[in-house]
Amino acid sequence: MDIESDREKYLVAFFGDSPAYYLKANRTLFRGENAPFHFPAFLLGLFWFLYRKMYVYAAGIFVLLFMIDMVIQIIGRSMPQYKEALQFFSFFITLAVSIVMGFKGNGIYLGYANRKINEITSAYSDERQRLEALKKAGGTSPLLPWVIAGAFAALFILQS
Repeated sequence: MDIESDREKYLVAFFGDSPAYYLKANRTLFRGENAPFHFPAFLLGLFWFLYRKMYVYAAGIFVLLFMIDMVIQIIGRSMPQYKEALQFFSFFITLAVSIVMGFKGNGIYLGYANRKINEITSAYSDERQRLEALKKAGGTSPLLPWVIAGAFAALFILQS
């Protein structure tokens, strides 16, 4: 892979294993075009954000979906005749959020990566330290999504 600039070198360090997909998406966005639909963000949503170490985004999505679900449950308790419609509405909202994440996932991740790169390159003057800090800040966290999914599954089983 030829590294065209320091920026791409930093992106490669941040992305971790198999950076080619995100480099291509970054170049697409840099040209002012829309990034491609991102199926992992669409299918995995919250868990994809955790996997990519975007914890604040994952928390925001969780809180958003949790609050919507709570509102739907409150309405459902006060108006049980609309239970089926509310279930459909809940499914529709979840699907809509997933679709938005699919279309915006690459852009969100690349924006996050570029902000982290700016922070780290400003904080370190030594190139070796920059690259090490980028590798640590970026990459993936494969265990955390499984732990959170397990916790959700356990809560679901306990509620049944």
